[in-house]
Amino acid sequence: MKNLTDAGRLVPSDPALSHTPQTDREWCNEALESHETIPLNGIIVSDAIRSTYRRNQLVESVSRLSQSTCEWWEPTNSSLRLERTISQYIDALTLILKHAKSIMFIDPNIDPAKSNYANFVQLLEAIGNRPSQSPQPLVEIHRKSLRGSGKNAPLWDQQDMENTFRDEFGSVLSQSNLKAEVFIWDDFHDRYLISNLGGILVPYGFDTSSKPDDLTTWSRLGRSDRDDVQREFARESNKHKLHFNFTIP
Repeated sequence: MKNLTDAGRLVPSDPALSHTPQTDREWCNEALESHETIPLNGIIVSDAIRSTYRRNQLVESVSRLSQSTCEWWEPTNSSLRLERTISQYIDALTLILKHAKSIMFIDPNIDPAKSNYANFVQLLEAIGNRPSQSPQPLVEIHRKSLRGSGKNAPLWDQQDMENTFRDEFGSVLSQSNLKAEVFIWDDFHDRYLISNLGGILVPYGFDTSSKPDDLTTWSRLGRSDRDDVQREFARESNKHKLHFNFTIP
């Protein structure tokens, strides 16, 4: 429990029952009731309490988690197939957007003026719509200095870039009492979402597609790889050249 707390992996939740639980059984009932609002993977209880809920597969005792009968305790898939729509992005990232203390969007082509990135602002809105108990996070956006792809892609003028990002993202961030720092690097290719709760490889980045059945596969990074990517895009990184950075609003 201490490790979970130190890692920021325990998050607050609004009560589901009208009264504050006083016993272990009442706390289990609170969890079951909250499951009706926000689905849970499982509920961990003591051996004594588990006997009361033995017919409920959602409830398992801490001593029986490793048994084959507790399917939800098994490691989940490390990858996820989803449509390239903003609604599926938000659904997949709900816990991170609502509870992470830091969030890095790393995508060399993020351009809020382009139609395929027009919905990106909804990810920022989702961060702003977090529970009142969750502190506002540090938000970073990382992209390359070139506007477009290929050897002949032009360098995006700094003032024009700043104006574009401020015009498209400024009001949403201000209304949510958020700030986002934008980092402009020389060049890079891979796309990620990095947070204190985990890292994800995002092959297509955060753009969306209107094509039917246009799918992408996101993969969860191991902790050491997540940390390495975070260091790669740190301000003092020597793996890329930082052209400039600015804060919105």
